[in-house]
Amino acid sequence: MTRRAGGAPEPLALRARRLDPRARWSAKGHCERVRAFGARSLRGLRLALSPAPGLRPLPLARAVAEGFVRAKLSDAWSFLEAAKREFSESKGDPVKVRDAAEKAWNAVVQATDALIYALTGVRPMSYYERRVALRDLERRFEGARRLGLRDRYVVRYKVLHGEAFYEGVVDLEEIEVELGKVEEYIRDVESLLKEVGGLMRLLENAR
Repeated sequence: MTRRAGGAPEPLALRARRLDPRARWSAKGHCERVRAFGARSLRGLRLALSPAPGLRPLPLARAVAEGFVRAKLSDAWSFLEAAKREFSESKGDPVKVRDAAEKAWNAVVQATDALIYALTGVRPMSYYERRVALRDLERRFEGARRLGLRDRYVVRYKVLHGEAFYEGVVDLEEIEVELGKVEEYIRDVESLLKEVGGLMRLLENAR
């Protein structure tokens, strides 16, 4: 929820009217459906995209959904760049290297969330849910299976998050290799979304 001057939260209905003046005639009823955007199910997203009986659909929920995926991908690149910068400036300092590894792992998480949400409408809430979702995507999409995203996600989790950050295994050569692997992962996620239609495919099916 956005906040107005003074820190007070902006009601969703007002945000709808501000983003789309046409929403004034249906903001209250439709915004109840927009809240379903946060639901962790395809049914929730479909509800958000469908207007109340007799009302025209608003672009707000669609724009929010697309914005969510774009923001996640942008965050993935931002975390990776921060990880590369911190690693290059670390001079081998264990704490800085471990922080860089964790930022690189977070880049993988952001890209994975973007992919899963774009193709399923589900927002994973744990490492386990992401792993299961990737397994299911590999069953449904040949491209995901070909890229081996689930196995790559698990390896990044093990090396960057588990060994480097938590266990303190500071292998500079290994971290440098992992940073390259993370970049490849993000690029492959973006390529897969273009290949299968990504969020636009989901939104069209939800109509």
